[in-house]
Amino acid sequence: MYFSQKELQEKRVLHPKLSVEEQESLLKFYQNILLDFCSNFTPPMPSGVTHTALVYYKRFYVTHSVGDFHPKTILVTCVFLACKVMEFNVSLSQFVSNVKGDRQRAVNIILDNELVLMKGLDYRLGVVSPEKALNGLLLQLKRPLSAEVIAAAQMELNLVMQTDACLVFSASQLALSCLCFAGAGKEDDALDSLFNQLEKDNRLSDVREAVWTLKRAPVASGSVKSIEKKIY
Repeated sequence: MYFSQKELQEKRVLHPKLSVEEQESLLKFYQNILLDFCSNFTPPMPSGVTHTALVYYKRFYVTHSVGDFHPKTILVTCVFLACKVMEFNVSLSQFVSNVKGDRQRAVNIILDNELVLMKGLDYRLGVVSPEKALNGLLLQLKRPLSAEVIAAAQMELNLVMQTDACLVFSASQLALSCLCFAGAGKEDDALDSLFNQLEKDNRLSDVREAVWTLKRAPVASGSVKSIEKKIY
């Protein structure tokens, strides 16, 4: 499910006591917690699971308010559901062993919110991994790229997935844009050919500029404690 940037603004449900900037600050704060949880997970979590959890988290809060569903209860449910959908085989007990604090409470939170999350996502649980799209794009190039460019593209992809770009553009469009960011200024025949094709396609060029704008958008700031006090 993808939205235009205008549709995102129109559909997004806001808490009546919060400004757009405050809600963005709160969601960004807990998004970073989600990313930290995934990066420190044991056993190591594939990036595709992390990206899927991020998409669930972002899609859920397009149509739901942080006042009705606090992000700290939804984020852990997003990660657990992503593990199941992406077939990253961990049991619930093994999953909550990675949670700091009351693990039984974490179990209850997941069991209470899993169906709520699925319904909130309209049961559209399939997410095409942009990393898989990037790997497919690399295979289509006539010549292999350097490890430096590939690593830079993957890093760009992780940054882009933290923005709303994953709600607006397809995985293949994001992968192409990130490869362009990573290869900018690099002298490579395979990249030059790709960039020439991109410049001829105005639509793809527009995607690249839009993704760049979203990636470089300033992060809203604010005290999370004062924002949460407004919610309560």
